Amino acid sequence: DGVYRFDGKSFESFRKNHLDSNTIRENFIFDIALGEGEDLYISTFHGGIDVINTRTLKVAHLLSNADEREDSLPNLWINEIYFDQHKQLWIGGEDYLVVYNTQTRKTRRFRSTEEIGDNINVAFIRSTNDSMIAVGAVNNGILVFDPLEFKLLGQINNLGERAASGKITASDMVVGNTNCFISSGSAVYAGKIIKGKWQFQKEYSPGILKENVI
Repeated sequence: DGVYRFDGKSFESFRKNHLDSNTIRENFIFDIALGEGEDLYISTFHGGIDVINTRTLKVAHLLSNADEREDSLPNLWINEIYFDQHKQLWIGGEDYLVVYNTQTRKTRRFRSTEEIGDNINVAFIRSTNDSMIAVGAVNNGILVFDPLEFKLLGQINNLGERAASGKITASDMVVGNTNCFISSGSAVYAGKIIKGKWQFQKEYSPGILKENVI
C-alpha cells in the first residue's frame, strides 16, 4: 500500500494520487533499491520504475512499458531491482532481464541462449564484486554477468558436492567478504564465485538447520 518513510518520530507515506503529479504511479510495491546519492528506486506493479529523492522527497517517473519509448520495459511485472557500483539499475521482470544505465539513460536487454531458454524469471540480483553480478533465475540456476559489458560469464547449475538432477533454483544469496552463501531447496551452500564458476566449500543441510525449506 505505497512506500513509507520514517524520520525517527513519525511515518510519511508515498501513495498514488491522480490529482498530484509528485506521487508514485501505483501503490503495489514489488521492490526498492537505494541508488547513488539521494535516489531511491521503486518498482511498482503496473506502474514501472519511480525514483524518490530522499532529501527533497520529489518523485520522478523513470521506466514504464510505453511502446513509443526506446527504454520501455517488456512488461511491468518487476520481481527484483538492484543498483550496482557502475550506476546501473538491474531490472529482473517476468521473462526478462534489463540493465538501465542511469548516466547514459540507455537500456540493454539480455538475450537468452538455447541452454537457458526464453523465459528468465529472476529470484535475486546480487553483486559478488565490482566485476561480477549474480542473478538467480528460477529453474536456471545462477547466471553470472560482467556488469559493464552485460556479458554472461557463466551459469551455475550445481551448488553441492553431488551432481544436481536438472536445473536448480536458488532462492537467495548473501555475500560476506569473498564468500557467498546461497539458499536452494532445503539447504544453504557456502562457496566462492570465481570467473563465473562456483567453488563449493560447505553445505548446511536440514540436519544442521532448524527448518527444511528456505
